[in-house]
Amino acid sequence: TSTIPTTGPRKAEVIVGYICSTLCHKFTHESMSLHDTSATTLAIHSVCVSRDYRRQGVGSRLLTEYLNWITPAGGRVKKVVLLAKRELLGFYVSCGFEVTRVSDIVHGKDVWYHLERRVRGCRCFVVDSFADDGERGRSYRVSGNPAGVVMMKGRVGDEDRGWLEDVAKEFNHAETVFVWKRWRDGSNNGSCQCEYELRYFSRSGCEVDLCGHATLAAAAVLFWEMLASSSVDQLTCFAKRHELVVSLAGATNDNRMKIKMDFPWKHVESITDETLRDTIISILVKAFGIAISQEEEEGNLLFLGVGSDGEDLFVELSPPLFRSLPDNNIPYSLLKQCPGHTRGIIICALNDNIDDKSDFHSRFFGPKAGIDEDPVTGSAHCLLAPYFGTKLTKNQLVGRQMSERGGLVECVLREDQKRVSIIGTALKVMSAVLDV
Repeated sequence: TSTIPTTGPRKAEVIVGYICSTLCHKFTHESMSLHDTSATTLAIHSVCVSRDYRRQGVGSRLLTEYLNWITPAGGRVKKVVLLAKRELLGFYVSCGFEVTRVSDIVHGKDVWYHLERRVRGCRCFVVDSFADDGERGRSYRVSGNPAGVVMMKGRVGDEDRGWLEDVAKEFNHAETVFVWKRWRDGSNNGSCQCEYELRYFSRSGCEVDLCGHATLAAAAVLFWEMLASSSVDQLTCFAKRHELVVSLAGATNDNRMKIKMDFPWKHVESITDETLRDTIISILVKAFGIAISQEEEEGNLLFLGVGSDGEDLFVELSPPLFRSLPDNNIPYSLLKQCPGHTRGIIICALNDNIDDKSDFHSRFFGPKAGIDEDPVTGSAHCLLAPYFGTKLTKNQLVGRQMSERGGLVECVLREDQKRVSIIGTALKVMSAVLDV
């Protein structure tokens, strides 16, 4: 439809084009007058556009959106067929169809051609977010937080939820993000060029509202897809309750890209309740097998607090004590009992290694959120960057997360706006096509 002005307060819509099709098992003259709901071949009979709207790209947009709607991932349709005369072959080929032969179906004296378009699965990727650029001359090293990215062909609704959950379980990453172009009825012919919607699912199939490293991965894939044909350097991503602006933050190549994301500034508040402090410290001592001292001058527990939103505990240790934290055999069930927070435990320290250009080190434990230890946690730097920025009187900082995989997070503080720019390298590890 197209919106046209009227004299009243409302705008009227007129139909400017339509598509007619049926399902069939075999494309024949007889099947064109029947519709078999059990079939898997979609036969398109008509693609019609009003005369006043022709040669404006309406037909290709109409056909593309129609196919996106009617051939969703995991759907019944496996192949789309149609007949066309010679003068329209170029149009249909540009829409993804392939001319296979002269058709056996006869309509009048003109020659008709048989065209097909296979319904392939969605393109998918594995991207390491916040990857460490690594040693020069080395093309790849394991680092960053991996996420699955699935590029959907059309809008995703609640009726697709079962398929989304199954695919996320199949990827078996901490998060898999499903991406599709945002749609606004009555605007820009429906789709928005640089706006995309995202839904995130964990490896257990649970949906989450927002995931920073999966957003970075999705944005990188979108930029890789678009840079070949446009100069777009900024996107807006819409999650269930969040709107995130992401942009390019540096040079890119075929499989590496720097992405900047805009996040809220979060404050850390000191925990002053002695009973709560003693309980938390007791659990940390038992879980990590460390000796914590709170002496004013020689103590190794430098700060114990919680984010202003209550999500994350914030523990700053001396660098030597931080380095003594174990890498494995951590009793996460004990950490899960730690009070005073709802999501995770951030343990951090200033970097005292002059050969390491980062400003601070951190680890993130989130058994309450179903994550024993997160490889790299972008959202934790909404607390880490302002905290160490104040401590070091710096507006630009680099954090290194010291998990088994490890990763780097660059941070730019914008205190006047109470925002933190989170910058990370996305490394494309794999691309494929889903067959389900």
